[in-house]
Amino acid sequence: VHKIGIDLGGTKIEGILLDEKYNTIQRKRIETH
Repeated sequence: VHKIGIDLGGTKIEGILLDEKYNTIQRKRIETH
């Protein structure tokens, strides 16, 4: 089972995909300024 995290900040949007042991599979950051 994978986990997804999303951070909606004032200057960026960041998403992360984790495996069942919380190891990072993929991370994406987009600047929004």
